[in-house]
Amino acid sequence: MKLKISFIALFVSVFLVSAIVHLPAALVLKFVSIPPQLQIAGVSGSVWNGHASQVHWQNQGLGALDWDISLAALFAGNIEATTRFGRGSAVQLHGRGVVGYGFNGAYAKNLIVSLPARHVLQYSPQPLPVSVKGQLELSLKEFYYAKPWCKSATGSLVWSGASMTTPVSPLKLGQVVAKLSCEENRVAVQGTQKTAQVSSSFSVTLNQPSNYKVTSWFKPEAEFPAELAKWLKRLPDPDGQGRYHFNRSGQF
Repeated sequence: MKLKISFIALFVSVFLVSAIVHLPAALVLKFVSIPPQLQIAGVSGSVWNGHASQVHWQNQGLGALDWDISLAALFAGNIEATTRFGRGSAVQLHGRGVVGYGFNGAYAKNLIVSLPARHVLQYSPQPLPVSVKGQLELSLKEFYYAKPWCKSATGSLVWSGASMTTPVSPLKLGQVVAKLSCEENRVAVQGTQKTAQVSSSFSVTLNQPSNYKVTSWFKPEAEFPAELAKWLKRLPDPDGQGRYHFNRSGQF
């Protein structure tokens, strides 16, 4: 009798585990409350390993999403998934990495996100009389979320093939490389670039609730466009090394 009960218990356990593992993601999504700004379509696969053909945020198409939830992370009390997203994105957004949620909140590891630089310019708080080209790539080795920005983070931001077109003349920036860090919602970005036309360095810090500080300089190099060189006469005199400084702070 005990052996029979054991077989029944084993059968039920296997059945339940199988049912959970193969639980359709589309079915679960019907019972999950999601923000009205988020729209998910074409869901297939299981909760653990699934696919969404299109994700929209505030009516902006972000492309397809694939995920694979780690069972090992569940034993540590975390919901963690390896993701890949952006295929078919209207803004050419692409990314991959690990995202999760645990006892300490949301986090990400080895997350890489890229998109054309021109799409970022549209979020400037003030219209800028310039256009930009190139590809932006944000790489986060680790990121732990805390309202409003982050509890901690380390990573880098690279602008490849960077160029800027002003009303006066285009300017080649080459590759702009910046280090990114965050500690208790204090975000710091430090970067440099150099081409035959111009070299520069910049530092940006963000503090709660919405304070920012920008410290930067640029130096015209040998092939600096003559049309832009005329515009430099309107600026304060450069320092002893020929660098023009720009400092600004405030709230956004």
